[in-house]
Amino acid sequence: MYQNDQCPLCNEHGKKAKPKMIQPIIKKDLKHLIVDDLYYLCEASSCEVVAFNENKDCIFLLRDVILNKNEIESNTDCCKSSCGSGSGGCCKK
Repeated sequence: MYQNDQCPLCNEHGKKAKPKMIQPIIKKDLKHLIVDDLYYLCEASSCEVVAFNENKDCIFLLRDVILNKNEIESNTDCCKSSCGSGSGGCCKK
């Protein structure tokens, strides 16, 4: 049985992220697919999955984001340290 934080592709444990934290990294034409749920970021460098929600019915792949995996990590860290929620475009540099 899978845990909620396990990546649906590589089964590695993900790092928690709120929807507002992943909004800035998802391509504009896919933002409408983001649901109000807890997300996890897959940190496995060889995995195609970037983010997934607890139910695993909303999964974003590398092709769905505007950043690479290294940039995603620094972008979500910026959200936590700057404003704590990712709102107001705090991740924009």
